[in-house]
Amino acid sequence: MKPIIETRSGRMVRPLHPEGLHPDDVDLEDIAHALAMKCRWTGHTATFYSVAEHAIHVATMVEMSLGPASALKALHHDDAEAYLPDVAAPIKDAIRVAVPGYTEPVSFCRVEQILLDSIMDALAIPRPTPAENAAIHFADLTLLVTEARDLMHGTEGWDRVNLPTPLPGIILRPWPCSQAKLLFLQLHRRLSSTQAET
Repeated sequence: MKPIIETRSGRMVRPLHPEGLHPDDVDLEDIAHALAMKCRWTGHTATFYSVAEHAIHVATMVEMSLGPASALKALHHDDAEAYLPDVAAPIKDAIRVAVPGYTEPVSFCRVEQILLDSIMDALAIPRPTPAENAAIHFADLTLLVTEARDLMHGTEGWDRVNLPTPLPGIILRPWPCSQAKLLFLQLHRRLSSTQAET
């Protein structure tokens, strides 16, 4: 089979192209739909919890600390997952992928980054600065431990150190796929319009 996938809109895209996706292949509705249909934690949460909802929570945290322009970047930090299979974080670095144009297989993380960069370029979203990357990473980890508390079995026994504190005062109650998709698109449009005004 050719290394092509069909998206919700009917586009035929090559997620393993060495330069990422062609701008014409990137569709915001495709991304929102796929992320809303994809479950976090490799599907092992107590109830369905989408990547789109996770991204919205991360963006909301980043907006409170750095503002809407940074939040837009945070909203899209997992966009590559719209075109790639869900791979649990602990095994991503162990996977090597044969990418046309590369003499040696590359890590799955590298494939994700190539894809994400091409998506951000197509959506005209600037790459995060080091400070923004740090804020997105912190928000991502905060959501991870919050999800562990509310949707998994907590973090006891994890071998990670210096984990942030879960979000206080709220309990995650996952949204239906259709709601997550709609809210993802609405937040993108609000953050994009705010960015255009500055």
